[in-house]
Amino acid sequence: MKKVLILFVMSLFFALAAGILAQSTNPWSAGANGVEKNIFLPTEAVYLSSYTVCFGQPNFNVYIINYKNLSNGDKLEDVRGMAQNITTNSQGFIQLTQIWNNLSAGDYNIVLDCNNNQMYDNEPIDAANAVGFSVQSIASGKVELGASNPSGIQLAYNPENIQKEATIMQILISGENEDIVLQNMNLKATGTGSKDDIEKIAVYIDSNNNGKKDADELLVGTGVFSGDTATLAINHTLKKSKGIVLGIEYRMKNFITDKTYSFTLDAIIGLDNNSKTIVNFSGLSLQSAVLTIGQPLTCVGATTISLSPTIGFINALINTKISGLTNCTGRVAVIKLNSCDDINEMCRCEINNSECSCTFTAPGTAGSYAVAGCVDKSRNTKYTEAGESAEAVVVLQKKEIANKTIVSNVTNNNPVTNTTLTPTGFAISSNNIITILSIGMVLIFIFLIIILIMIIKMAKKK
Repeated sequence: MKKVLILFVMSLFFALAAGILAQSTNPWSAGANGVEKNIFLPTEAVYLSSYTVCFGQPNFNVYIINYKNLSNGDKLEDVRGMAQNITTNSQGFIQLTQIWNNLSAGDYNIVLDCNNNQMYDNEPIDAANAVGFSVQSIASGKVELGASNPSGIQLAYNPENIQKEATIMQILISGENEDIVLQNMNLKATGTGSKDDIEKIAVYIDSNNNGKKDADELLVGTGVFSGDTATLAINHTLKKSKGIVLGIEYRMKNFITDKTYSFTLDAIIGLDNNSKTIVNFSGLSLQSAVLTIGQPLTCVGATTISLSPTIGFINALINTKISGLTNCTGRVAVIKLNSCDDINEMCRCEINNSECSCTFTAPGTAGSYAVAGCVDKSRNTKYTEAGESAEAVVVLQKKEIANKTIVSNVTNNNPVTNTTLTPTGFAISSNNIITILSIGMVLIFIFLIIILIMIIKMAKKK
């Protein structure tokens, strides 16, 4: 019985010794609290701890190396630039010691160079043929003005087309290393106008990069000013290594003439989608364009254009009349071929209350021509708003032309005219037909009188 007991005690002793020896060969990475840790963020620090190591050698160098499968005789190269000297306690333990801060993302091993020969000699390592610990990458973000960032915007009250929104900043935002969950934007109001004149601030994805919000573009954030600042809640995940273009627009509540409105974008906050750490974006702050409120628009109505003649000859004079407008005195009507976007200006006139006229020389080539009347009612140097343009058609021909019917279609409620042309090129109008019929009737009447006189003479002879 005593032999059995002795054997049991000896077995237990050797088992405990084996366990201690096994642990003595493995240092481990830890956090500041001493708990073993194998995954770190770049903002954290790596600590080292162990049980008994490097038997009989209380002082040695600790290397942190890029992970690889080590072989005896491999040279040890420390990622920190140089190894760190460590002294164990009386038991041969490494007490909790900080060995690295300002970490770089990657996979690493910790090696104890017990004989201090700067080579691996099957010495203690935190994980043989495996990664000892890893440092995760942290997302980084960057902001810059977009390619279609506006330079200056004017907005005015227009009773015919009430437009309250104006994009005053476009930004390109990008992220690296990890996806970033956007949280908010911080704006500070600038300009001479009151913040109470701004109804809402909106952030949208400018998917076609044109610097304005289109109907199908996604809204990702809104907010309002509280005093001079606004925090806009943003709901979008920015994919790593992929940029996105965002537009920021004001929606106006009040139109105060000559007041200006703008802002500075001071911060964009996001969360690293992996580590959940806060990501601050570089490139800030940025200044928006300036929105200026112009004079209210009083020139209203729909531009109409009429031509005389609508069917004529090449190189002839064409009279043009612009009408249909109210309170537009002083505006200039420009007459162009094809459309208001064309560079070919034929003539112009200044509107007096509601209309004006001018004359131009028709082109020298026969054919059908669109003639556009263009009035910049809003005074924004464009003809894109409602009622600022109209078109009519003039048909030109040479002096000699075969009999045919020419149909002239004129926009803006001008009637469709069907005119038959003679071989000589003169139009037979309704007035000409009446004249010809009258002459014919006179000739027939004279012919009948002659016949009557002849009948009377023949009767007398009998």
